[in-house]
Amino acid sequence: MQKHWLVGLIFMLGVHASGAESREARLSLAREIRDPLQNVLIVNESIQVALIKQDEEALELALRDFEVAVRNAIAVSKPIMKPHDRSHFVKLLSPLLETCVGVRSSGLAERRELLGQLLNGVSNIVRIYRVDPRFRVYFCPRDRLTWVQLRSRGEHPLSTSERSCALRAP
Repeated sequence: MQKHWLVGLIFMLGVHASGAESREARLSLAREIRDPLQNVLIVNESIQVALIKQDEEALELALRDFEVAVRNAIAVSKPIMKPHDRSHFVKLLSPLLETCVGVRSSGLAERRELLGQLLNGVSNIVRIYRVDPRFRVYFCPRDRLTWVQLRSRGEHPLSTSERSCALRAP
């Protein structure tokens, strides 16, 4: 049900367009909200680096930092955003919090799936809101994972065998 809501929101906002048209269709945010949201994306980069290096300790720290960054972005939005806009903002970020908590408490069997949900959720932020253009969305057609990264060469964060499958998403 959550995915249907998000697909509807993306379609409604016109974010399904490609290229420059897509960048223009993204929603602008006040700097007071954009900066904490971009911090979420920066911490997401730390999660991916830890996944690529298969560094469990760094991953745990990055997941904790991610929770803090998401909570901060939600808190900062309250006095600044209009209630309707904030409602969509919170609906986009709250599942990331829940998934992050799930990743930290899950066993190996469900961890990969939850990490995939987390990475896909973060990519929706970049698709919906106008953020620093250095944050790029990548896609793997084999497992249909999307993720955001700063590095210009896409590297699949969850699969060593799929590292080179990354395609730049519009």
